[in-house]
Amino acid sequence: MILALAVAACGTGDGDTRGGVPAGRPPRVLLIGLDGADLEQVEALVAAGRLPHLAGLMERGAYGELETVANASPIVWTSIATGVVPPKHGIEFFRRDGEPAASTMRRRPAFWNILSHYDRTVGVLGWWATFPAERVRGYLVSPYVLLMPPRGAETRVRPFWSPGDPRKTHPPELESELADLLYLEEDVDLAAMPSLYAGPERTTNTGWVLAKDRSYYEMARRLMAERPVDLVAVYFQAIDAASHDHERWVHGPNVNQVRSARVGPEEAEAAWARVESMYAWIDGLVGGLLERTGPETDVLVVSDHGWSYDGTGHWNNDPGIFVAAGPSLAARGRVDGLSVLDVTPVLLTLLGVPLSGDLDGEVPEDLLTGDLVAAVARVEAYPIPPVGLIESVDSRAPEDELMIERLRSLGYLDAER
Repeated sequence: MILALAVAACGTGDGDTRGGVPAGRPPRVLLIGLDGADLEQVEALVAAGRLPHLAGLMERGAYGELETVANASPIVWTSIATGVVPPKHGIEFFRRDGEPAASTMRRRPAFWNILSHYDRTVGVLGWWATFPAERVRGYLVSPYVLLMPPRGAETRVRPFWSPGDPRKTHPPELESELADLLYLEEDVDLAAMPSLYAGPERTTNTGWVLAKDRSYYEMARRLMAERPVDLVAVYFQAIDAASHDHERWVHGPNVNQVRSARVGPEEAEAAWARVESMYAWIDGLVGGLLERTGPETDVLVVSDHGWSYDGTGHWNNDPGIFVAAGPSLAARGRVDGLSVLDVTPVLLTLLGVPLSGDLDGEVPEDLLTGDLVAAVARVEAYPIPPVGLIESVDSRAPEDELMIERLRSLGYLDAER
């Protein structure tokens, strides 16, 4: 298989039914997570005509910065998913006691648990800290479905794709059903992608992240056609990976301080061009998912943090992005004051689910239609456990070592204390 830059359009559902629900029924809410996407960069590329799908959402909806609570991905994506600050939800770095961040470490329910409790259906793909997979009304595909070692890295564990582990997806059989959609790094023809790839010393993570994001994209497209749910949440990492490669290429190893550029202007410009191209590639994935939506779908695009391309990366708690469009949006144009903590309250309100007094986020004033906000009930706390596991399971897996190696290759563990 060759991973093309252009995202091929897939056919829609064929009209048959599964469980009485027409195949291909559009979700009521589509949440797209873009790790590391920065509003300043998005606005510049939209103005240049390079992000037509994000531009369309911004033109017909609302957008702005999304204030963050930390600078490490599993912390922030868990805050996005729970609506509470890190000390409450318990995921406070990439790993704990040597073990990668896992669903079993979470101390507050995520939106997929809450929606399932209130009889809404949900599909989650690739989200941070969702292994072991939790039981939901719908489906959940954890990051461990597609773990790949960095090229050239020695691995001392069994092969990274080991089908049959029931903890990787819910329902467990979903892993084998999606196996034909897995792209591996060797499936990516990097030589045919000069706009994205500059060699293994400079663009370390390109092949892996293109394969990974394309896999979850294809899975999402199929599942949206074959397993309709109320909310679909898909996470993509390519912008963040390309930005980390840019930082190491131009400024050197990942540390929390500004450094002098170590390359000339032409080389720095080439590095930046590859980051811009990755934004454009991701915009193609956004467009492919939008093809699976209908006029009744509310679409949210969020990132965990932005990026300072001055050598400090995202270690300054740079704000991320918030883009939303759909029939439930009252706001238009630029909006201010949004936080990653507000995402879950907004999702729950869109689907008519009560808001808990334990949430640290809220539905921003005038973002959604007034009747929708007025109809949402309030509860003191959600009467559900923080993790929706079928039973007590061990979060350790042979793939943990591969996850650690990948975190290290991205530079995530350089900031570890």
